[in-house]
Amino acid sequence: MCLGTFSFSYICLIFTFPETKYRRHFGATAEDTHQTLILGKGRPAKANFKIMQTRDPRWKEFLLRDTILPLQICYFPIVLWTGLCLTTGAAITLAWNMIQSFAFGAPPYNMNPEQVGYLNFGMAIGLVIGTVTAGPLSDWVAQKLTKRNNGIWEAEMRLPAILPYGIIITVGTVIAAVGLQKQWHWAIIVVFGFGTAGMMLSSLPTIAIAYAVDCYRPVSGEIMVVGTFIKNVAGFSFSYWVPSMGLEDGFHAPILVWYLFCLIAFLLTIPLYYWGKRLRVLTSKSKVHQLEELM
Repeated sequence: MCLGTFSFSYICLIFTFPETKYRRHFGATAEDTHQTLILGKGRPAKANFKIMQTRDPRWKEFLLRDTILPLQICYFPIVLWTGLCLTTGAAITLAWNMIQSFAFGAPPYNMNPEQVGYLNFGMAIGLVIGTVTAGPLSDWVAQKLTKRNNGIWEAEMRLPAILPYGIIITVGTVIAAVGLQKQWHWAIIVVFGFGTAGMMLSSLPTIAIAYAVDCYRPVSGEIMVVGTFIKNVAGFSFSYWVPSMGLEDGFHAPILVWYLFCLIAFLLTIPLYYWGKRLRVLTSKSKVHQLEELM
């Protein structure tokens, strides 16, 4: 099933995602482009859907740049926080997946492997809810705060949208962890634990990535490289301690331990909201901001 889903998404990526990169004329600014060229409405041309596109003559320069840039931006505080948000969302989901067979295959649940697999539908529903709501909510919050700020937009204005997700995920994770320890009905654990974990996986990273891209737009791809690296390293380490801790101290223990990292990501939103602009100023002289001319 996983292979089929991945294959379907990969085929869609190849055949249905147009190449919409716009190459500005040398010397033109974004303001000039906006005033003279980006007017009205349009749609991608058939040429944008070609599998093989014309190679940019600067491809060697881009290859070297894309190799080095993740190392240059990995110490930016905002990029590191984004990597933490990616990690916490994926890791708490992974933690539930790693313990579900042990927890629900034993008494009093005594579920077979098929039934255990069906529990992941709770996570999928939470994932959809987070995906559908996180983007529009963060845009709406940013719009409201921009109006209050006399029309002046700041990247940090989308961060308050994290608050409702933080509250929901905190309450849901605690209830599910306690229910798992007290052996409550499986539906309570699935709704509050699996559901909120899925919501965490899609909501927090969505807002964090949008914030980081607003801050460092020319290196949006490299931000994802750094975040994915941090996430994968953390996920790999899970296999060494989550199952053993769950068997020794109860399956609620690894869930709550990892939730502490989620809580750190949520709490760091507060200083970022008030002092994120100062952090951006500290990196304002970085060469990454000059890459806009090469895009």
